[in-house]
Amino acid sequence: MKGGFGIGMRWGLGLCWLAFPAFALGQEDDAREADHAALRELRERFGEALNGRDFAALEPLLAESFTFVAVDNRKFTGVEELKSYWESLFTGKNAVLASITVAPEADEETFFFGPGYGMAQGSSRDVYDFNVLGRREMPSRWTAVVHEEAGQWKVSHVHMSANVLDNPVVSAVRKASSAKAGMALLVGLTAGGVLGWSMGRSRRKAVSPGNE
Repeated sequence: MKGGFGIGMRWGLGLCWLAFPAFALGQEDDAREADHAALRELRERFGEALNGRDFAALEPLLAESFTFVAVDNRKFTGVEELKSYWESLFTGKNAVLASITVAPEADEETFFFGPGYGMAQGSSRDVYDFNVLGRREMPSRWTAVVHEEAGQWKVSHVHMSANVLDNPVVSAVRKASSAKAGMALLVGLTAGGVLGWSMGRSRRKAVSPGNE
């Protein structure tokens, strides 16, 4: 009996050790799914705040190290610099835009490259309502880094790009002749720098432990 009991205990312990890695992986998958959900919410809130020009709502979504590189290669640090730039597109005597509506899409799931850090890339087809040129849609590319601070995912860095030689805004300006329309090209292309982050819309599970 004692021998049988000892063998049974050893088998039981062995099965427990075999099951532990699967249990740990399951917990990690659950944690990553929670990150996915948090990042999807972050993306939605970021887009809504940007489209609504609500910087009071945008500020809590940005990491302390937040930077933004626009398509004209201008760099903005912090919410106040971004706000000043953004508002200048819609207000003042030289304003050429009535609104911008962003629509970011991720190429693939967010990639986690370290504890509390992730990166996503994607595209966006964004609608510009120009005061002179009317409504135009311009595609762009974006790369975003997100950072977890005090248990909350936030936007850390955003880098935008667009085809400055061939896009609907350039085409429209080529057909226009007024000085104001010409200025719309410069400001319109600069505006592409704020075409919504996106924080990468996560659509699949993490590809490996520690990565999404």
